[in-house]
Amino acid sequence: MGNAHVWLSGRFLPGNEATVPVTSRTVRQGFGLYETMRLVGGSVPLLSRHLDRVESAARVAGVWLGDFQWEPTILELARRNGLSDAVVRLTLGDGFSLVTVDPLPDEVATQRRDGLRLMPREHVRAFPQLKTVSRFDLDLLERQEYGEALLVTPGGEVLETTRASFFALTDAGIRGAAPPAVLPGIGREILLEVAGELGIAVDPRPPRLDERASWREALTTSAVRGVRPVVDVGGHALPSADAGARTRELQHAFDARAGWS
Repeated sequence: MGNAHVWLSGRFLPGNEATVPVTSRTVRQGFGLYETMRLVGGSVPLLSRHLDRVESAARVAGVWLGDFQWEPTILELARRNGLSDAVVRLTLGDGFSLVTVDPLPDEVATQRRDGLRLMPREHVRAFPQLKTVSRFDLDLLERQEYGEALLVTPGGEVLETTRASFFALTDAGIRGAAPPAVLPGIGREILLEVAGELGIAVDPRPPRLDERASWREALTTSAVRGVRPVVDVGGHALPSADAGARTRELQHAFDARAGWS
């Protein structure tokens, strides 16, 4: 964390002075939850949605969220770090709460413009409805693929990526796996809202990898990265980012709904 400021259980501290007990289950076993969100122009437009989700997850996991003033905490931390557009991460650990604010990853703008290439990997998360601190399996897949990977069931159903929700666009509309098989993502929620407003039919069944030749376009969504075109799945090319007209339409509508434009 270096000298960047963090917020730890009610205190603003330089990152290199923030400590948690080594006996914490978060340290020893990776027990805990996290939530990531966008800071845009000095505000967090989707904060209430994120807090609703993390409160629900905390009840399921038996983690204490705490009675803190999250919005002023986040904004003050962003001010101390000199950031107005960034990624905010709230971590709920065993015996502590942590908020960090970091610059938006450089690749996000490039991926939103040029699209993603995804390699399918057979993998089903144990608790897809929760964002758990222990991301070892997902991080290992990304290390092996040198980037984001597409999670597919043994039966060939496409679930999500290691970092985002996934949707295929077909002649019939937009198709993507639904919770509890995948994370109830805030980005997923917003995409479905704007798709409905644009008159795009939504099919909650997971796309099948062996049907990708019938996909007109594909995209991912997340509350940090927004809508990103997918231009290749396992070596099968899809329409380029510029040619994916529906994806661009959804991207613009998403940004407006999320308060990013």
